Amino acid sequence: MKITDEELLMLEQLCYVNNALCKAADIKGIELIENRNISTLLSSFDTTAISNLEALGDTEVDGACASGKEWAQIITYLKNSDNLKDLVLTETLTNDKGTPLALCFTDGSSSTHGAIVAFKGTTGGAEWSDNVEGANRRDTDDQLKALAFIESLEYHNITVTGHSKGSNKAMYVTILSDKVTRCVGFDGQGFSNVFLNDEEYRTRILSRAHLITNYSLSTDFVHILLYQIPGSQQKICKGFGVDNVKQNHSPNSFFAVESGVLILDENNIPIFVEDEEAEDVTILHNYFSYLLETGGQEEIDKMVIYISELFPLIFSGGSTDEILQHVFSNQDSLSVIAGSILSYTEENDLDSKYVNSLLKTLGLNEL
Repeated sequence: MKITDEELLMLEQLCYVNNALCKAADIKGIELIENRNISTLLSSFDTTAISNLEALGDTEVDGACASGKEWAQIITYLKNSDNLKDLVLTETLTNDKGTPLALCFTDGSSSTHGAIVAFKGTTGGAEWSDNVEGANRRDTDDQLKALAFIESLEYHNITVTGHSKGSNKAMYVTILSDKVTRCVGFDGQGFSNVFLNDEEYRTRILSRAHLITNYSLSTDFVHILLYQIPGSQQKICKGFGVDNVKQNHSPNSFFAVESGVLILDENNIPIFVEDEEAEDVTILHNYFSYLLETGGQEEIDKMVIYISELFPLIFSGGSTDEILQHVFSNQDSLSVIAGSILSYTEENDLDSKYVNSLLKTLGLNEL
């Protein structure tokens, strides 16, 4: 089963189909029932439902920061793609609230030799806490659960994909499970030095890193957190329809569009456009690298906690007052961030525009 990287990202979008999207389309909802193909799973999104989404235009609909118009195109593509519509959902990993965290698909044959697993991005407060733990631990609980899910599957030739935390999980299981033969992630954060330098894992990282490709938007601010796996392929892409901070980390922003319409190649496959990392993000990337290399573990922990608590406010559309309240709620953490920024700019002889760029990348430049 050979699916392109671009098609894998389309498949990943299914992880973000939720009740809010169904409400916007004016349908009762969908159930991710196992042993049904994608076309059947999405059958309730009929022409009327698609029209309802299209009518929303650029209005954002909950789920992956995509607009109604973008969701209409994504769902239409999934229902009609020759390579995706007949894929069958065979297994689902959920959290204790029943929210899907990973979806496993096969081509519907009886063979146990091919499957695709899509891991969803950060879901709920517990997973944000798990992100923080990843800064100073070899393995986090969520990573271990993802690995256990992969090991529980009967398949032996598994492609994994995921966005954000889902990409981190995909990369993690690729290193540790021999069942995984290909990993294509998007905007995935990196790993701790504890993970990369672990004696038990070092050999596996060296031998399996080449299986990993992690795409990141040029304006994404998550892939720069912690360390990417040495030897993996890291690709930068231009973002489309990026109008606010949240959309700098939105999976649908990878797809090339023209006048708001999804562009497909001669094989009806979506298109990525390669790019270079944006200057503001590179500045932030260099700053985080500086902090990881020169800061103590306590400073690193405070930085990651601060950022991890800030991102949910940004992603959920928190008000300026809410963001300000967070910024000043923990003066110790704020002092670490402010002090390290000042040290970084002084040691590298940088001027105030770099501080402004750091704040801009974090969505704080208007405060």
